[in-house]
Amino acid sequence: MIKTRAIAGVLCTGALIFMSWLLWQDDSANAAPTPSSHSRMEDKPSSIIHDKEEIFQRAFWRRPSAEDRILQAERREWTDDQGTEKWQWFIKIQASPKLMQFLREENPFALAPASSPPTIKDQPSWFVPDYHESDIFLSRQGALMMCFDRKDQVVFASDHGYGFRAGAPESIPAVSTPEHGRAAPPRRLPDALPPANNTQSR
Repeated sequence: MIKTRAIAGVLCTGALIFMSWLLWQDDSANAAPTPSSHSRMEDKPSSIIHDKEEIFQRAFWRRPSAEDRILQAERREWTDDQGTEKWQWFIKIQASPKLMQFLREENPFALAPASSPPTIKDQPSWFVPDYHESDIFLSRQGALMMCFDRKDQVVFASDHGYGFRAGAPESIPAVSTPEHGRAAPPRRLPDALPPANNTQSR
């Protein structure tokens, strides 16, 4: 009886330890990435870009039309020796009807209406939407914000996120060679289909 109780106690203790480990793993997987001191918003960015068309394309995944007027644009990047660590952009557009339809009706970024804007720190001096006279839309994570002025076709938009790291170099596949060190000839498909099987299944 004593041995049975001891074994049961050991099993219960092991189960508790295992469950604690699973919960810790789940919390670690769901935790937001912690930016380093170099990538925090209060730190100065490594570079600031003002190429309006480039920022427009990277923000909306399309080229501006002749009717779209990019009034202001700014992109900030925090980089290190491994690539872009963090990025942030702001843009102000006098949008064409086609762009308004793309952003609002087609809604390619799956934005949802919001009752209040997100907290944005260190925005450019020109990034001053009239939130009381605008329709505010946010992404699910709250990073991407678009503000549509109801009085005209002006759109204020902003987004930020973590950058991209350089991946491992692509390995070159090994090429098998036959004897005498000569490269094997490339294989090709046959010119004709194989003969049909006339044998009926039984």
